[in-house]
Amino acid sequence: MRIAIFFVLVFLNIYSQTVEIKYDFILLDEKDDYGDVRAENLTLITSQSKSILNRTAKDTVFESNLYGIYESGVGKSNSYKLTEFKDLKNKKYYFLGAYSNKIIADDEYPINWEIHAEQKKILAYQCQKATGKFRGRDYVVFFTSELPIQNGPFKFDGLPGLILEVISVDNAVKIIAKSVKKNENDPLENPFQLKEVISWTDFKKNYRKYFDSVKNYKSDNESEMFIPNRGIEFYLE
Repeated sequence: MRIAIFFVLVFLNIYSQTVEIKYDFILLDEKDDYGDVRAENLTLITSQSKSILNRTAKDTVFESNLYGIYESGVGKSNSYKLTEFKDLKNKKYYFLGAYSNKIIADDEYPINWEIHAEQKKILAYQCQKATGKFRGRDYVVFFTSELPIQNGPFKFDGLPGLILEVISVDNAVKIIAKSVKKNENDPLENPFQLKEVISWTDFKKNYRKYFDSVKNYKSDNESEMFIPNRGIEFYLE
């Protein structure tokens, strides 16, 4: 009994710490004019109850059907840094809405996962396959129960272990872990708790109005403007 209690206490001590995971993220959705293209470095710092995701443009150059030669990173016009916060206990995700200055508090995102027998190693961790559908796309992910935090990048969570890889079946979304380290127990505070927030439903209503105004815009020289109706998730369906 003493041995069992000892291991429980050791486990709780380890996972009262935070874990920091760095991911490479590519979004390459070019099947029509309403997709999006981006390359980012992601840093997820997570405990059992909350997490912060920092997103920065990745230093890279590649050719895109939508944008031609696509360049991003330090010193580029599309350089940026975004922070997103997840409250795992209350299943709420806070982030800045696309083409918006509104903070969204999304509590409508749970994913129904199917866990499969297939396994593989990512970094030093034995991972297991799961599949799920999320807002317009089917996904294959790999999670590790060796890091038993039910979290992952963006809104991907709810599996019995940390998600280290996310790839959409259409290959538009690829998120792959490149490093994992354990930190001391850092306090993770919601940076948006004093800001006005809107729901995911209200964001979609606002986005529909903006999307339609841009889609119907005609300049004097008859040129058109395009904005995406989807990113990782579909804003409009």
